[in-house]
Amino acid sequence: MSTSRNKQAPNDHANSNTQLTARSWQPRANRRNLGVLLASASIMALLAITWNGRPAFAVALIATTAPIVALCAIDIAEYRLPNAITYPLGLASAIAVVLVGILEADSDAIGRALLAGLTLTALYFTQVIISWGKGMGLGDVKLAFSLGTLLGYLSWGHVIVATIACYLVAATCGIILILTKRATRKTHIPFGPFMAGGYFATLLIPLFVR
Repeated sequence: MSTSRNKQAPNDHANSNTQLTARSWQPRANRRNLGVLLASASIMALLAITWNGRPAFAVALIATTAPIVALCAIDIAEYRLPNAITYPLGLASAIAVVLVGILEADSDAIGRALLAGLTLTALYFTQVIISWGKGMGLGDVKLAFSLGTLLGYLSWGHVIVATIACYLVAATCGIILILTKRATRKTHIPFGPFMAGGYFATLLIPLFVR
């Protein structure tokens, strides 16, 4: 009897550790999910107000907001942008601009949107190759297609402004972290949130600048 108990003890201890880990992880996951929900709702409301004059395009932006915000949260927590979200988001973005272009009778915007998505994808992929994946990863490349496509539907200017804003803010934050000794040049900083930040900021400019 005693031998049997001794054999089971390590398993019981492992199960206990697993349960403790699961319990400690659950509150963090719940807080992250709540944060994604609140951030998504707030951004959706702002986008709806900003683009109320173009309801079809507003719906496209609102429909793709939650996945983008979720990707930011995952990138911050886990340093990755999962294919399970980036691929469907890319497909949804492409379909969205086609449908919006049809509803708005603007075929030129459809072509420009898809070309902008591919161009931004190529830009990020080139950077991944040059940096050997140290500056950013393929997840950023996949996200770039969605953001470039949606911004490109408006104009090339929107794509350029969002991209410049993204790099400037990322560089500024990196410099501040290094100067305050909270990071080094080798510290990995998730880039997805900066991409999304530049994207949303560019889309919301008309709300604050009339």
